Amino acid sequence: MKYLTNYKDKGFTLIEVLIAIFYISILSGLILITFWNLLKVIITGRISLQILSLLEDEMEYIKIVDYENIGTTNGWPRGILPDEKYVNLNGLNIKIKYFIRNIDDPSDGTVNSTPQDTAPADYKLVELEGECINCSLKVKKQTLTFIVAPKTVESSTRNGSMFIRVIDANGNPVPYANILVVNNAINPQLIINDLSNINGELQLIDIPTGTNVYEISVSKENYSLDKTYPPFNSQDPNSFIPEIPHQTVIERGLTIVTFMIDKLSNLKIQTIDNFCNPIPNTPITLEGGKIIGQYQNEEKLKKTIISTTTDTNGTREIKIEWDNYTYKINSAIYSLIGYNSSSPLTIFPDRNYYLRLNMDTSSPKELLVTVKDINENPLKDAEVEIIKNNFRKTLITNQIEIKNASWTEYFSDYSSNILLTEEQISLRSNNNLYPTNTQEWVISPTIDIGTSSNSKIISLRWGPINQPDNTELKFQIAFNNDNLSWNFIGPDGTSDSYFTSSPIDLSNITNGYRYFKFKAYLSTNNENQAPTLEKVYLRLTSNCLSPNQVIFQNLREGNYTLNVSKQGFQPTSTDIYIDKNYREIEIILQPQ
Repeated sequence: MKYLTNYKDKGFTLIEVLIAIFYISILSGLILITFWNLLKVIITGRISLQILSLLEDEMEYIKIVDYENIGTTNGWPRGILPDEKYVNLNGLNIKIKYFIRNIDDPSDGTVNSTPQDTAPADYKLVELEGECINCSLKVKKQTLTFIVAPKTVESSTRNGSMFIRVIDANGNPVPYANILVVNNAINPQLIINDLSNINGELQLIDIPTGTNVYEISVSKENYSLDKTYPPFNSQDPNSFIPEIPHQTVIERGLTIVTFMIDKLSNLKIQTIDNFCNPIPNTPITLEGGKIIGQYQNEEKLKKTIISTTTDTNGTREIKIEWDNYTYKINSAIYSLIGYNSSSPLTIFPDRNYYLRLNMDTSSPKELLVTVKDINENPLKDAEVEIIKNNFRKTLITNQIEIKNASWTEYFSDYSSNILLTEEQISLRSNNNLYPTNTQEWVISPTIDIGTSSNSKIISLRWGPINQPDNTELKFQIAFNNDNLSWNFIGPDGTSDSYFTSSPIDLSNITNGYRYFKFKAYLSTNNENQAPTLEKVYLRLTSNCLSPNQVIFQNLREGNYTLNVSKQGFQPTSTDIYIDKNYREIEIILQPQ
Protein backbone atom coordinates (compact mmCIF):
# COMPACT_ATOMS: atom_id res chain seq x y z
CA MET A 1 0.00 0.00 0.00
CA LYS A 2 1.35 3.44 -0.89
CA TYR A 3 0.87 6.50 1.27
CA LEU A 4 0.92 9.99 -0.11
CA THR A 5 3.01 12.49 1.85
CA ASN A 6 2.14 16.16 1.66
CA TYR A 7 5.30 18.38 1.62
CA LYS A 8 3.36 21.53 0.99
CA ASP A 9 4.10 23.10 4.40
CA LYS A 10 7.65 21.70 4.90
CA GLY A 11 9.87 24.76 4.06
CA PHE A 12 12.41 26.97 5.95
CA THR A 13 11.06 29.90 7.90
CA LEU A 14 12.60 33.36 7.52
CA ILE A 15 14.06 33.16 11.04
CA GLU A 16 15.72 29.83 10.25
CA VAL A 17 17.22 31.28 7.07
CA LEU A 18 18.55 34.34 8.92
CA ILE A 19 20.07 32.17 11.67
CA ALA A 20 21.72 29.97 9.05
CA ILE A 21 23.13 33.02 7.27
CA PHE A 22 24.38 34.38 10.61
CA TYR A 23 26.28 31.20 11.47
CA ILE A 24 27.65 30.88 7.94
CA SER A 25 28.90 34.50 8.18
CA ILE A 26 30.64 33.83 11.50
CA LEU A 27 32.21 30.64 10.15
CA SER A 28 33.33 32.43 6.98
CA GLY A 29 34.79 35.25 9.03
CA LEU A 30 36.74 32.83 11.23
CA ILE A 31 38.05 31.02 8.17
CA LEU A 32 39.07 34.33 6.59
CA ILE A 33 40.84 35.53 9.76
CA THR A 34 42.64 32.21 10.14
CA PHE A 35 43.70 32.28 6.49
CA TRP A 36 44.97 35.87 6.79
CA ASN A 37 46.94 35.11 9.95
CA LEU A 38 48.46 32.06 8.31
CA LEU A 39 49.31 34.12 5.24
CA LYS A 40 51.01 36.76 7.43
CA VAL A 41 53.09 34.07 9.13
CA ILE A 42 54.16 32.70 5.76
CA ILE A 43 55.02 36.15 4.36
CA THR A 44 56.94 37.34 7.43
CA GLY A 45 58.74 34.01 7.68
CA ARG A 46 59.79 34.24 4.04
CA ILE A 47 61.06 37.82 4.47
CA SER A 48 62.94 36.81 7.63
CA LEU A 49 64.68 34.01 5.71
CA GLN A 50 65.61 36.44 2.93
CA ILE A 51 67.10 38.88 5.46
CA LEU A 52 69.01 36.07 7.16
CA SER A 53 70.34 34.88 3.81
CA LEU A 54 71.51 38.43 3.09
CA LEU A 55 73.32 38.52 6.44
CA GLU A 56 74.99 35.20 5.69
CA ASP A 57 76.28 36.58 2.38
CA GLU A 58 77.66 39.58 4.28
CA MET A 59 79.31 37.22 6.79
CA GLU A 60 81.07 35.33 4.00
CA TYR A 61 82.39 38.61 2.63
CA ILE A 62 83.73 39.70 6.05
CA LYS A 63 85.53 36.38 6.48
CA ILE A 64 87.75 37.07 3.44
CA VAL A 65 88.59 40.63 4.57
CA ASP A 66 92.02 41.07 6.19
CA TYR A 67 91.70 40.79 9.97
CA GLU A 68 93.19 44.27 10.47
CA ASN A 69 90.47 45.77 8.25
CA ILE A 70 87.54 44.15 10.07
CA GLY A 71 86.00 47.10 11.85
CA THR A 72 83.80 50.10 11.14
CA THR A 73 84.91 53.36 9.60
CA ASN A 74 83.77 55.50 12.53
CA GLY A 75 83.75 53.03 15.41
CA TRP A 76 86.35 50.87 17.09
CA PRO A 77 88.11 48.70 16.07
CA ARG A 78 88.73 50.70 12.90
CA GLY A 79 88.09 49.03 9.58
CA ILE A 80 86.56 49.29 6.15
CA LEU A 81 82.99 48.30 7.05
CA PRO A 82 80.26 50.93 7.38
CA ASP A 83 78.31 51.49 10.58
CA GLU A 84 75.18 50.64 8.59
CA LYS A 85 74.07 50.30 4.97
CA TYR A 86 70.87 49.78 2.98
CA VAL A 87 70.30 46.96 0.50
CA ASN A 88 67.41 46.61 -1.97
CA LEU A 89 66.16 43.04 -1.82
CA ASN A 90 63.41 42.40 -4.37
CA GLY A 91 61.83 45.75 -3.62
CA LEU A 92 62.40 45.51 0.14
CA ASN A 93 64.62 48.13 1.75
CA ILE A 94 66.84 46.25 4.20
CA LYS A 95 69.03 48.11 6.73
CA ILE A 96 72.12 46.21 7.88
CA LYS A 97 73.89 47.42 11.03
CA TYR A 98 77.44 46.30 11.90
CA PHE A 99 78.54 45.77 15.50
CA ILE A 100 82.19 44.79 15.89
CA ARG A 101 83.91 44.43 19.27
CA ASN A 102 87.33 43.37 20.45
CA ILE A 103 87.02 40.39 22.79
CA ASP A 104 89.31 39.72 25.73
CA ASP A 105 89.51 35.94 26.11
CA PRO A 106 90.08 34.96 29.78
CA SER A 107 92.19 31.93 28.78
CA ASP A 108 95.34 34.11 28.67
CA GLY A 109 94.28 36.63 31.30
CA THR A 110 92.24 39.79 31.03
CA VAL A 111 92.74 43.52 31.41
CA ASN A 112 91.64 43.31 35.05
CA SER A 113 93.33 40.05 36.01
CA THR A 114 96.64 39.45 37.79
CA PRO A 115 98.90 39.21 35.93
CA GLN A 116 97.33 41.56 33.42
CA ASP A 117 96.87 40.62 29.78
CA THR A 118 98.93 43.25 27.94
CA ALA A 119 97.36 42.27 24.60
CA PRO A 120 93.68 41.95 25.49
CA ALA A 121 92.28 42.13 21.93
CA ASP A 122 92.32 38.35 21.37
CA TYR A 123 89.70 38.20 18.62
CA LYS A 124 86.74 40.11 17.22
CA LEU A 125 83.03 39.49 17.71
CA VAL A 126 80.98 40.52 14.67
CA GLU A 127 77.22 40.99 14.97
CA LEU A 128 75.08 41.79 11.94
CA GLU A 129 71.54 43.07 12.39
CA GLY A 130 69.06 43.16 9.50
CA GLU A 131 65.79 45.09 9.55
CA CYS A 132 63.14 45.64 6.88
CA ILE A 133 62.38 49.37 6.67
CA ASN A 134 59.48 49.45 4.19
CA CYS A 135 57.66 46.20 5.00
CA SER A 136 53.91 46.60 5.43
CA LEU A 137 53.90 43.76 7.97
CA LYS A 138 55.93 43.79 11.17
CA VAL A 139 58.98 41.60 10.58
CA LYS A 140 61.27 40.76 13.46
CA LYS A 141 64.87 41.93 13.23
CA GLN A 142 67.30 39.18 12.26
CA THR A 143 70.70 38.87 13.93
CA LEU A 144 73.77 36.90 12.92
CA THR A 145 76.78 36.69 15.26
CA PHE A 146 80.18 35.11 14.59
CA ILE A 147 83.82 35.34 15.72
CA VAL A 148 86.82 36.32 13.61
CA ALA A 149 90.30 35.44 14.94
CA PRO A 150 93.70 36.70 13.71
CA LYS A 151 96.04 34.36 11.81
CA THR A 152 99.08 35.71 13.62
CA VAL A 153 100.00 35.90 17.28
CA GLU A 154 98.48 38.87 19.11
CA SER A 155 100.79 41.76 19.96
CA SER A 156 100.85 44.30 22.75
CA THR A 157 99.46 47.77 22.07
CA ARG A 158 99.60 51.14 23.78
CA ASN A 159 95.81 51.27 24.01
CA GLY A 160 93.50 50.82 26.99
CA SER A 161 90.07 49.40 27.74
CA MET A 162 86.76 50.66 29.14
CA PHE A 163 83.82 48.78 30.66
CA ILE A 164 80.48 50.60 30.53
CA ARG A 165 77.91 49.24 32.97
CA VAL A 166 74.20 50.10 32.94
CA ILE A 167 71.99 49.48 35.98
CA ASP A 168 68.45 50.42 36.98
CA ALA A 169 67.17 52.21 40.09
CA ASN A 170 67.46 48.99 42.12
CA GLY A 171 70.99 48.25 40.96
CA ASN A 172 69.98 45.49 38.53
CA PRO A 173 71.65 45.32 35.09
CA VAL A 174 69.79 46.84 32.13
CA PRO A 175 70.31 44.69 29.02
CA TYR A 176 70.18 46.02 25.47
CA ALA A 177 70.53 49.67 26.44
CA ASN A 178 71.67 52.01 23.68
CA ILE A 179 75.22 53.20 24.36
CA LEU A 180 76.72 55.99 22.28
CA VAL A 181 80.47 56.61 22.71
CA VAL A 182 82.12 59.53 20.90
CA ASN A 183 85.81 60.51 20.87
CA ASN A 184 86.47 63.76 19.02
CA ALA A 185 90.16 63.86 19.96
CA ILE A 186 91.24 61.50 17.19
CA ASN A 187 90.92 61.80 13.43
CA PRO A 188 88.74 60.48 12.01
CA GLN A 189 86.23 60.88 14.84
CA LEU A 190 85.50 57.71 16.80
CA ILE A 191 81.80 56.85 17.14
CA ILE A 192 80.60 53.64 18.76
CA ASN A 193 76.84 53.05 18.76
CA ASP A 194 76.26 49.74 20.50
CA LEU A 195 74.10 47.88 23.02
CA SER A 196 74.76 46.58 26.51
CA ASN A 197 74.79 42.80 26.82
CA ILE A 198 72.50 40.59 28.92
CA ASN A 199 74.53 41.62 31.98
CA GLY A 200 74.04 45.33 31.24
CA GLU A 201 77.66 45.82 30.15
CA LEU A 202 79.56 46.93 27.07
CA GLN A 203 83.27 46.06 27.05
CA LEU A 204 85.42 48.24 24.80
CA ILE A 205 88.74 46.44 24.47
CA ASP A 206 91.97 47.92 23.12
CA ILE A 207 90.67 51.44 22.36
CA PRO A 208 92.75 54.63 21.97
CA THR A 209 93.86 56.45 25.10
CA GLY A 210 92.96 60.02 26.05
CA THR A 211 92.07 62.21 29.01
CA ASN A 212 88.40 63.17 29.33
CA VAL A 213 87.86 62.47 25.62
CA TYR A 214 85.12 59.81 25.71
CA GLU A 215 81.63 61.29 25.67
CA ILE A 216 79.13 58.62 26.64
CA SER A 217 75.33 58.67 26.48
CA VAL A 218 73.12 55.78 27.65
CA SER A 219 69.44 55.48 26.75
CA LYS A 220 66.66 53.02 26.01
CA GLU A 221 63.14 53.38 24.67
CA ASN A 222 60.76 54.60 27.39
CA TYR A 223 63.71 54.85 29.80
CA SER A 224 65.50 57.83 31.33
CA LEU A 225 68.80 59.13 29.96
CA ASP A 226 72.21 59.24 31.63
CA LYS A 227 75.43 60.63 30.21
CA THR A 228 78.83 62.18 30.87
CA TYR A 229 79.56 65.93 30.92
CA PRO A 230 82.59 68.05 29.95
CA PRO A 231 85.24 68.46 32.65
CA PHE A 232 85.38 71.70 34.63
CA ASN A 233 86.88 74.68 32.82
CA SER A 234 87.81 77.57 35.12
CA GLN A 235 87.82 79.98 32.14
CA ASP A 236 84.18 79.27 31.34
CA PRO A 237 81.70 80.92 33.77
CA ASN A 238 79.03 78.38 32.76
CA SER A 239 81.26 75.40 33.43
CA PHE A 240 80.61 73.10 36.40
CA ILE A 241 82.25 70.18 38.15
CA PRO A 242 80.36 67.15 36.79
CA GLU A 243 79.37 64.07 38.76
CA ILE A 244 80.31 61.89 35.75
CA PRO A 245 82.85 63.67 33.49
CA HIS A 246 83.84 62.57 29.99
CA GLN A 247 85.87 59.43 30.55
CA THR A 248 89.62 58.87 30.45
CA VAL A 249 91.35 55.78 29.06
CA ILE A 250 95.03 55.23 29.95
CA GLU A 251 97.62 52.99 28.36
CA ARG A 252 97.03 49.34 29.30
CA GLY A 253 94.54 50.55 31.92
CA LEU A 254 90.92 49.69 32.53
CA THR A 255 88.25 52.37 33.01
CA ILE A 256 84.95 51.28 34.57
CA VAL A 257 82.01 53.68 34.49
CA THR A 258 78.44 53.02 35.65
CA PHE A 259 75.25 54.69 34.44
CA MET A 260 71.75 54.48 35.95
CA ILE A 261 68.63 54.47 33.81
CA ASP A 262 65.15 53.09 34.43
CA LYS A 263 61.66 53.11 33.00
CA LEU A 264 59.83 56.43 32.86
CA SER A 265 56.64 56.96 34.82
CA ASN A 266 53.46 58.76 33.80
CA LEU A 267 52.47 61.87 35.73
CA LYS A 268 49.09 63.54 35.29
CA ILE A 269 48.90 67.07 36.68
CA GLN A 270 45.57 68.79 37.28
CA THR A 271 45.02 72.38 38.40
CA ILE A 272 41.56 72.99 39.87
CA ASP A 273 39.71 75.13 42.37
CA ASN A 274 38.15 73.77 45.55
CA PHE A 275 34.98 72.84 43.65
CA CYS A 276 36.73 70.65 41.06
CA ASN A 277 36.49 73.34 38.35
CA PRO A 278 39.59 73.42 36.13
CA ILE A 279 42.07 76.29 36.33
CA PRO A 280 43.43 76.36 32.75
CA ASN A 281 46.80 77.46 31.35
CA THR A 282 48.66 77.32 34.66
CA PRO A 283 52.49 77.36 34.39
CA ILE A 284 54.18 74.80 36.64
CA THR A 285 57.82 73.97 37.36
CA LEU A 286 59.00 70.59 38.68
CA GLU A 287 62.58 70.30 39.92
CA GLY A 288 64.20 66.93 40.61
CA GLY A 289 66.65 66.16 43.37
CA LYS A 290 69.32 64.37 41.30
CA ILE A 291 72.56 66.33 40.89
CA ILE A 292 74.70 66.24 37.74
CA GLY A 293 77.30 68.72 38.94
CA GLN A 294 78.27 71.72 41.03
CA TYR A 295 79.32 75.26 40.16
CA GLN A 296 82.33 76.96 41.71
CA ASN A 297 80.07 78.76 44.20
CA GLU A 298 78.87 75.30 45.34
CA GLU A 299 75.46 75.79 43.75
CA LYS A 300 74.06 72.40 42.77
CA LEU A 301 73.09 71.75 39.16
CA LYS A 302 69.91 69.67 39.00
CA LYS A 303 69.52 66.96 36.37
CA THR A 304 65.81 67.52 35.73
CA ILE A 305 63.90 70.80 35.63
CA ILE A 306 60.54 70.55 33.85
CA SER A 307 58.61 73.68 32.91
CA THR A 308 55.13 72.96 31.61
CA THR A 309 51.64 74.49 31.43
CA THR A 310 48.27 72.85 31.94
CA ASP A 311 45.89 72.95 28.98
CA THR A 312 42.45 74.53 28.68
CA ASN A 313 41.04 71.70 30.81
CA GLY A 314 43.59 72.30 33.54
CA THR A 315 45.48 69.06 32.88
CA ARG A 316 48.90 68.02 31.64
CA GLU A 317 50.34 64.52 31.24
CA ILE A 318 54.11 64.02 31.05
CA LYS A 319 56.70 61.25 31.09
CA ILE A 320 58.96 61.66 34.08
CA GLU A 321 62.15 60.10 35.45
CA TRP A 322 62.27 58.50 38.89
CA ASP A 323 63.35 61.12 41.44
CA ASN A 324 62.07 63.37 44.25
CA TYR A 325 60.43 66.47 42.76
CA THR A 326 59.54 69.81 44.27
CA TYR A 327 56.93 71.83 42.40
CA LYS A 328 55.73 75.40 42.29
CA ILE A 329 53.16 77.52 40.50
CA ASN A 330 54.52 80.31 38.30
CA SER A 331 51.42 82.48 38.29
CA ALA A 332 50.87 86.10 39.28
CA ILE A 333 47.11 85.49 39.50
CA TYR A 334 46.78 82.25 41.46
CA SER A 335 48.35 80.74 44.56
CA LEU A 336 48.73 77.11 45.52
CA ILE A 337 46.32 76.48 48.39
CA GLY A 338 46.50 72.69 48.59
CA TYR A 339 47.64 69.49 46.93
CA ASN A 340 46.98 65.78 47.15
CA SER A 341 50.67 64.86 47.37
CA SER A 342 53.23 66.51 49.58
CA SER A 343 56.33 68.16 48.20
CA PRO A 344 58.75 66.68 47.33
CA LEU A 345 56.79 64.27 45.19
CA THR A 346 58.49 60.85 45.11
CA ILE A 347 58.40 59.16 41.71
CA PHE A 348 59.32 55.49 41.31
CA PRO A 349 60.02 53.86 37.92
CA ASP A 350 57.25 52.53 35.66
CA ARG A 351 54.24 53.77 37.63
CA ASN A 352 51.27 56.10 37.16
CA TYR A 353 50.97 59.20 39.33
CA TYR A 354 48.34 61.89 39.78
CA LEU A 355 49.19 65.34 41.14
CA ARG A 356 46.23 67.58 41.96
CA LEU A 357 47.01 71.22 42.70
CA ASN A 358 44.30 73.36 44.27
CA MET A 359 44.40 77.00 43.19
CA ASP A 360 42.83 80.23 44.36
CA THR A 361 43.22 83.90 43.57
CA SER A 362 46.43 85.04 45.23
CA SER A 363 46.57 87.70 47.92
CA PRO A 364 49.38 89.44 49.81
CA LYS A 365 50.89 87.53 52.73
CA GLU A 366 49.50 83.98 52.58
CA LEU A 367 50.21 81.10 54.96
CA LEU A 368 49.54 77.48 53.94
CA VAL A 369 49.39 75.07 56.90
CA THR A 370 49.67 71.29 56.47
CA VAL A 371 48.69 69.02 59.37
CA LYS A 372 49.92 65.40 59.69
CA ASP A 373 50.33 62.72 62.30
CA ILE A 374 53.67 61.18 63.30
CA ASN A 375 53.35 58.65 60.46
CA GLU A 376 53.00 61.40 57.85
CA ASN A 377 49.29 60.64 57.37
CA PRO A 378 47.04 63.65 56.61
CA LEU A 379 44.72 64.76 59.42
CA LYS A 380 41.21 65.87 58.51
CA ASP A 381 39.01 68.09 60.70
CA ALA A 382 41.95 69.60 62.57
CA GLU A 383 41.36 73.14 63.92
CA VAL A 384 44.04 75.61 62.86
CA GLU A 385 43.97 78.98 64.61
CA ILE A 386 46.15 82.01 63.94
CA ILE A 387 46.37 84.91 66.42
CA LYS A 388 48.00 88.34 66.26
CA ASN A 389 47.00 90.97 68.82
CA ASN A 390 43.22 91.36 68.43
CA PHE A 391 43.14 89.37 65.19
CA ARG A 392 41.99 85.75 65.52
CA LYS A 393 40.92 83.33 62.82
CA THR A 394 40.18 79.58 62.84
CA LEU A 395 40.02 77.25 59.86
CA ILE A 396 39.41 73.50 59.72
CA THR A 397 41.30 71.09 57.47
CA ASN A 398 39.25 69.51 54.69
CA GLN A 399 36.73 72.34 55.03
CA ILE A 400 36.44 75.72 53.36
CA GLU A 401 34.60 78.91 54.16
CA ILE A 402 32.89 81.16 51.62
CA LYS A 403 32.28 84.66 52.93
CA ASN A 404 31.39 88.02 51.53
CA ALA A 405 34.14 90.41 50.51
CA SER A 406 31.96 93.45 49.92
CA TRP A 407 28.20 93.60 50.48
CA THR A 408 27.64 96.16 47.75
CA GLU A 409 29.36 93.86 45.23
CA TYR A 410 27.86 90.66 46.58
CA PHE A 411 24.10 91.32 46.76
CA SER A 412 21.88 92.45 43.89
CA ASP A 413 18.49 91.05 44.93
CA TYR A 414 16.97 92.81 47.96
CA SER A 415 13.87 94.70 49.10
CA SER A 416 13.49 98.48 48.89
CA ASN A 417 14.14 99.29 52.56
CA ILE A 418 17.49 97.45 52.66
CA LEU A 419 20.64 99.56 52.94
CA LEU A 420 23.92 98.06 51.68
CA THR A 421 27.35 99.40 52.57
CA GLU A 422 30.79 97.89 52.15
CA GLU A 423 30.82 96.59 55.74
CA GLN A 424 27.24 95.63 56.56
CA ILE A 425 23.55 95.23 55.69
CA SER A 426 20.90 97.18 57.62
CA LEU A 427 17.49 98.80 57.30
CA ARG A 428 17.19 102.06 55.45
CA SER A 429 16.16 104.91 57.78
CA ASN A 430 13.94 107.87 57.04
CA ASN A 431 14.81 110.97 59.11
CA ASN A 432 16.82 108.62 61.36
CA LEU A 433 13.76 106.46 61.96
CA TYR A 434 13.60 102.80 60.87
CA PRO A 435 10.48 101.22 59.36
CA THR A 436 8.59 99.00 61.79
CA ASN A 437 6.11 96.20 61.27
CA THR A 438 7.78 95.24 58.01
CA GLN A 439 10.10 92.41 57.04
CA GLU A 440 12.89 93.35 54.63
CA TRP A 441 15.09 90.79 52.91
CA VAL A 442 18.23 90.11 50.85
CA ILE A 443 18.90 87.02 48.71
CA SER A 444 22.42 85.76 48.02
CA PRO A 445 23.67 84.97 44.54
CA THR A 446 23.76 81.28 43.55
CA ILE A 447 26.53 79.40 45.30
CA ASP A 448 27.79 76.54 43.13
CA ILE A 449 29.61 73.95 45.24
CA GLY A 450 30.35 71.66 42.29
CA THR A 451 28.81 68.27 41.65
CA SER A 452 26.86 66.89 44.58
CA SER A 453 29.06 63.81 44.65
CA ASN A 454 32.19 65.95 45.13
CA SER A 455 31.07 68.60 47.63
CA LYS A 456 28.87 68.88 50.70
CA ILE A 457 27.67 71.92 52.69
CA ILE A 458 28.28 71.62 56.43
CA SER A 459 27.02 74.77 58.08
CA LEU A 460 25.95 78.40 57.70
CA ARG A 461 26.80 81.02 60.30
CA TRP A 462 26.52 84.79 60.51
CA GLY A 463 27.42 87.71 62.69
CA PRO A 464 26.96 89.61 64.79
CA ILE A 465 24.95 87.09 66.79
CA ASN A 466 23.73 89.61 69.38
CA GLN A 467 21.25 92.11 67.92
CA PRO A 468 19.56 95.15 69.56
CA ASP A 469 16.39 94.54 71.57
CA ASN A 470 13.12 94.42 69.63
CA THR A 471 15.00 93.64 66.40
CA GLU A 472 15.29 90.39 64.55
CA LEU A 473 17.69 88.78 62.09
CA LYS A 474 16.73 85.36 60.68
CA PHE A 475 17.47 83.14 57.68
CA GLN A 476 15.97 80.71 55.21
CA ILE A 477 17.80 78.49 52.74
CA ALA A 478 17.08 77.03 49.30
CA PHE A 479 18.88 74.39 47.25
CA ASN A 480 18.47 72.44 44.00
CA ASN A 481 20.32 70.80 41.14
CA ASP A 482 18.91 72.83 38.24
CA ASN A 483 19.79 76.38 39.41
CA LEU A 484 16.18 77.39 38.57
CA SER A 485 13.68 76.35 41.23
CA TRP A 486 14.26 78.22 44.50
CA ASN A 487 12.03 77.41 47.48
CA PHE A 488 13.25 79.06 50.69
CA ILE A 489 12.57 77.04 53.82
CA GLY A 490 13.29 77.05 57.53
CA PRO A 491 14.11 74.30 60.06
CA ASP A 492 10.75 72.50 59.66
CA GLY A 493 11.16 72.28 55.89
CA THR A 494 8.46 74.86 55.07
CA SER A 495 8.43 78.51 54.11
CA ASP A 496 6.70 79.38 57.38
CA SER A 497 9.73 78.75 59.62
CA TYR A 498 13.11 80.52 60.01
CA PHE A 499 16.59 79.83 61.32
CA THR A 500 17.32 82.24 64.18
CA SER A 501 20.42 80.73 65.87
CA SER A 502 23.90 80.69 64.32
CA PRO A 503 25.42 78.40 63.16
CA ILE A 504 22.96 76.24 61.20
CA ASP A 505 23.84 72.58 60.71
CA LEU A 506 23.20 71.88 57.03
CA SER A 507 25.07 68.58 56.67
CA ASN A 508 21.86 66.52 56.39
CA ILE A 509 19.52 69.15 54.94
CA THR A 510 21.41 70.01 51.74
CA ASN A 511 23.08 66.65 51.14
CA GLY A 512 23.01 65.70 47.45
CA TYR A 513 22.43 69.19 46.07
CA ARG A 514 24.77 71.36 44.02
CA TYR A 515 23.27 74.89 44.06
CA PHE A 516 22.56 76.88 47.20
CA LYS A 517 21.14 80.28 48.22
CA PHE A 518 20.33 81.91 51.53
CA LYS A 519 17.77 84.62 52.30
CA ALA A 520 18.25 86.96 55.27
CA TYR A 521 15.30 88.78 56.88
CA LEU A 522 15.70 92.01 58.88
CA SER A 523 12.93 93.59 60.95
CA THR A 524 12.45 95.86 63.99
CA ASN A 525 9.69 96.91 66.37
CA ASN A 526 11.71 99.89 67.57
CA GLU A 527 11.99 102.79 65.13
CA ASN A 528 15.26 103.82 66.82
CA GLN A 529 17.03 100.44 66.50
CA ALA A 530 17.78 98.20 63.53
CA PRO A 531 19.47 94.78 63.11
CA THR A 532 22.69 94.52 61.12
CA LEU A 533 24.35 91.74 59.16
CA GLU A 534 28.13 92.00 58.87
CA LYS A 535 29.44 88.52 58.07
CA VAL A 536 28.06 85.37 56.47
CA TYR A 537 30.13 82.17 56.33
CA LEU A 538 29.26 79.00 54.44
CA ARG A 539 31.37 76.05 55.49
CA LEU A 540 31.66 73.06 53.17
CA THR A 541 33.81 70.07 52.41
CA SER A 542 34.80 68.74 48.99
CA ASN A 543 36.52 65.71 47.51
CA CYS A 544 38.66 68.19 45.59
CA LEU A 545 39.94 69.82 48.77
CA SER A 546 43.30 68.89 50.19
CA PRO A 547 42.45 66.68 53.19
CA ASN A 548 44.88 68.29 55.63
CA GLN A 549 45.57 71.85 54.55
CA VAL A 550 44.21 75.35 55.17
CA ILE A 551 45.37 78.69 53.85
CA PHE A 552 45.22 82.07 55.59
CA GLN A 553 45.13 84.99 53.16
CA ASN A 554 45.46 88.77 53.36
CA LEU A 555 47.68 88.63 56.44
CA ARG A 556 49.81 91.48 57.68
CA GLU A 557 53.51 91.26 58.32
CA GLY A 558 54.44 90.40 61.89
CA ASN A 559 54.57 87.73 64.58
CA TYR A 560 51.66 85.28 64.85
CA THR A 561 50.77 82.42 67.17
CA LEU A 562 49.65 79.28 65.36
CA ASN A 563 47.53 76.83 67.37
CA VAL A 564 46.61 73.42 65.96
CA SER A 565 44.37 70.85 67.66
CA LYS A 566 42.33 67.73 66.89
CA GLN A 567 40.41 65.33 69.05
CA GLY A 568 42.63 62.41 70.10
CA PHE A 569 45.87 64.38 69.58
CA GLN A 570 47.99 66.67 71.72
CA PRO A 571 47.42 70.34 70.77
CA THR A 572 50.45 72.32 69.67
CA SER A 573 51.34 76.01 69.54
CA THR A 574 53.97 77.61 67.30
CA ASP A 575 55.23 81.17 66.88
CA ILE A 576 55.67 82.18 63.28
CA TYR A 577 56.77 85.38 61.57
CA ILE A 578 55.00 86.35 58.35
CA ASP A 579 57.07 88.49 56.02
CA LYS A 580 56.89 86.76 52.63
CA ASN A 581 53.97 86.89 50.24
CA TYR A 582 53.65 83.11 50.41
CA ARG A 583 54.80 80.71 53.09
CA GLU A 584 54.20 77.07 53.96
CA ILE A 585 54.50 75.32 57.33
CA GLU A 586 53.98 71.69 58.32
CA ILE A 587 52.60 70.72 61.73
CA ILE A 588 52.97 67.20 63.19
CA LEU A 589 50.48 66.25 65.93
CA GLN A 590 51.35 63.65 68.55
CA PRO A 591 48.66 61.20 69.71
CA GLN A 592 47.34 61.64 73.24
